[in-house]
Amino acid sequence: MSRLLTLGAGNMARALLTPMRSGLDELLAYTPSHTSAEALAKDLKGRALTLEEMREIEPPEFLFLSFKPQFFKDAVGAFKDSVDWSKWSEKTTVVSLLAGTPLEVLNRELPGEKIVRIMPNTPSMVGQGITLVCAKESMKGGHASSLDQLISLLKEAGVVFNCRDEDQLDAITAVTGSGPAYVFEFARILQDFLKNKGVSDKDARLLSVSLLQGASEMMAGNKEDLVELREKVTSKKGVTLAALESLNESGLEVIMNKALENNISRSKELRAEATRVE
Repeated sequence: MSRLLTLGAGNMARALLTPMRSGLDELLAYTPSHTSAEALAKDLKGRALTLEEMREIEPPEFLFLSFKPQFFKDAVGAFKDSVDWSKWSEKTTVVSLLAGTPLEVLNRELPGEKIVRIMPNTPSMVGQGITLVCAKESMKGGHASSLDQLISLLKEAGVVFNCRDEDQLDAITAVTGSGPAYVFEFARILQDFLKNKGVSDKDARLLSVSLLQGASEMMAGNKEDLVELREKVTSKKGVTLAALESLNESGLEVIMNKALENNISRSKELRAEATRVE
């Protein structure tokens, strides 16, 4: 069991900390307005802190950075003005949820041996998420126990995948981190099609969501190749084949691959921008 302080209390922090809470002795939260921290603390049976109160606490095992990346300098500056970071860095593992903020920048502003980047996704809130982990090299040696403890907590939210480096983190984030948005958009397209065919709003949503839920359960519980599962729904000269051929003719795979590569390119741009900021 351990203690965790989160700087920031937005949707991503809430999604991840909700299932993790059972593995924590204490959850602490800070936001500049105090409002979001209070709401998170109330919902997850934690405690919201002011900067003044932060000065009095013992360093926790984990420090989550879960604010917007553009607030990094100001947020970390205010935090470091309130605590003795040289004391905290010996015990506390920095866990960054900040998109596009590389380990190099994190180490520059919060120097220490225990720094980890993670990239969860929103299904973490229901224990069905994916969290990518990319740790500073030093954590894989003398501080491996801290990394193992973090991974154990993260597993409460779903699958955990260790990335070999930050390039791989960016590449996989294009699928896992942004992926829920792609799925939600696909569901919306199906929903709107059904509505245009005279199905009520409520029923169109139910049918679209149930379709994706059922198909996902089949994939998760079946070891067959995805192509084989697809073929079992596709009869020769049938209606499903007609639809799939139309998707292929429209270049669905090319479109998706281009979108994913654009996602990765933007991640690299954000990393480069963050590295240049002094």
